[in-house]
Amino acid sequence: MISIGVLLGFPIFKINSLEESAKDYHALMSERSHPLHCFNNPALDARYFPDPFRLTNYLNPARLWSGLVLLKVLVKKGEVYEYEDSLADMLKSIEAREDYKRVVLASEKKIEAEGGVEKASLDTIAEAINTLGMLAKNPAGEGLMFRREYSLVIRDIMDGDGTGDRARAQNMSKDQYIEKFVKAPQFANLGELVAFLENEYTVREFLLSSIKQALAKSRENVSAGASVSLPKWKIDQVKLPVFKDKFEFFDYFEKRGSLEWQNLLKDKLVDKLNAYVTSSKFRLESDPTLLDRNKISTFLATVEPQLPDIATWEVKIANKIIK
Repeated sequence: MISIGVLLGFPIFKINSLEESAKDYHALMSERSHPLHCFNNPALDARYFPDPFRLTNYLNPARLWSGLVLLKVLVKKGEVYEYEDSLADMLKSIEAREDYKRVVLASEKKIEAEGGVEKASLDTIAEAINTLGMLAKNPAGEGLMFRREYSLVIRDIMDGDGTGDRARAQNMSKDQYIEKFVKAPQFANLGELVAFLENEYTVREFLLSSIKQALAKSRENVSAGASVSLPKWKIDQVKLPVFKDKFEFFDYFEKRGSLEWQNLLKDKLVDKLNAYVTSSKFRLESDPTLLDRNKISTFLATVEPQLPDIATWEVKIANKIIK
């Protein structure tokens, strides 16, 4: 626990963990009520400072747009700007989860109306399990089964104590043993899943905990959309947005610009910029195997106004321009 105080250690407030503090900050940012703006000025907005966890950085939309265009992450094709092809799969996944989020929130609303996860009917819980992508079609035939990441845990629970010992006796890993010797539960419909949940208390508790985690993560503004694993065919159907101009991009940023999306684009900018400044153009003439950090620093100063601060900052760190 971290205590911050004055004089003889009189506690002004206590922080249980830095992770909790970060979550509070992101929640305030989402509400647009964070107090940092009281001390800011437009030229140096504290919300764009580097995240101490190096994971979730808020980006200035104007600088993000200019950086994406400058480094050709957004490419002009005809009358619109489109993302470069290498980002398609990851961006489609984000878009699909954003679209699916309202389905998940509707499921959560139904659960809350019944008194929460612990009190909701098993019919409602079975629907939530399906909605949250915990089930998949049985590849061997008709019906449903748990997705592999859930199925392994559930079969381990159903196998009882000593699964690890039995696996070692067969010279197998635990997962290999479960896959070979513990049959995966299968259901013709959600009604059979309800009956399964009625009879398997420990499995039910695991699934209730998984539902809580998935719903909580879907509410967060750090990841994009619903915290579910969507099938590839559903993701492939997504049509990525295009932008006529920066104002359409700003509208998208405002409505759907999750931190996951922002940081995906930031990482792409960092990769492209770093690849450029470590090319042969920025080597010492006396020894081309060595970087000319003065030349890199001068170049970064010229492009810095067009890029998110965090992007140039990370490139400077990577190349020991700043330490």
